[in-house]
Amino acid sequence: MGVKDLHEKNLFERNDVFASLINALFLLKIKPDDLDEWSPELVVTVEEDLEHRFRDVYKRLLNHLGVGIAFLGLENQTNPAKDMPIRVMTYDALSYAKQVEAVKNKQAEKVLPIVTIVLYFGYDKPWNAPLTLHECFEIPAMLEPVVANYPVRVVELAWLDDDQLEQLQGDLKLIAECLRHFRDPQKWPFPEGKIKYVEDVFALLGAITGDAIFERLLEEHRNMEDLDMKNSFERVRNFYRSEGFDLGERRGEMRGIKLGEERGEMRGIKLGEERGERRGKQERSVEIACNLLSMRMPKHEVAKATGLSIEEVEQLALSYA
Repeated sequence: MGVKDLHEKNLFERNDVFASLINALFLLKIKPDDLDEWSPELVVTVEEDLEHRFRDVYKRLLNHLGVGIAFLGLENQTNPAKDMPIRVMTYDALSYAKQVEAVKNKQAEKVLPIVTIVLYFGYDKPWNAPLTLHECFEIPAMLEPVVANYPVRVVELAWLDDDQLEQLQGDLKLIAECLRHFRDPQKWPFPEGKIKYVEDVFALLGAITGDAIFERLLEEHRNMEDLDMKNSFERVRNFYRSEGFDLGERRGEMRGIKLGEERGEMRGIKLGEERGERRGKQERSVEIACNLLSMRMPKHEVAKATGLSIEEVEQLALSYA
């Protein structure tokens, strides 16, 4: 499991955060105490070997009597996945098989329905991958009516509208508003509110965005609760901007000096070469002119042959007068 997946898992294992998501999606009134931790481990047999796989988050929903009535699974995604319906179907099938085995072994009374949600954290583009099993491959037209479809529910946090966002609560709402802000900073302001699970939220946002501001916030506010998100973020952002401006000025100044020196050196070399070349040509022309004058060639012919001016040739001719 990657670092990003671990941070997502840590936050949504908290019952109040998970309940907020379920209530917003299905307009329910689940309380944190209505959720029971359940093992996310799935065992698959691959070529006679046991392979262990894990769902991201897996909980059992209880009724008012504390009796299980369903299982709720959560799969976290930062990027759209083309095989998501197949993966969700596989996780659900393995989970159902595990329940069937538990009933056979009298470890459970009955098989419960499973609801799986895909939580999409991407903010640079909306989900553009298949949402049903039929979209994952080509199905012959004559078979399409009989091939089972398997739709998946994908929640795009950064793309929720205002009404959907209002259904969210607590840290989950702040995360969704924050991702929406990063999607379009000009349109959506940075969210205001108190963070309950400071370390989990900053670690998750840092892993998703790669923004060093959240790393700094995480270092400063570990083990804290009820932290003002907007003020903390803007304080660190302004610090980085100030540091970046000063550093940029210093780097720009040094780069300008160095570049000037390099250009000056190159210009000096080039100018020296050009002057040396011109001087060499001039000396060669003078030498040729002197030879031609010693042979009594007319001055205007010498000037034409060497490229010297008539005045320069006449000056040279005085030495042969």
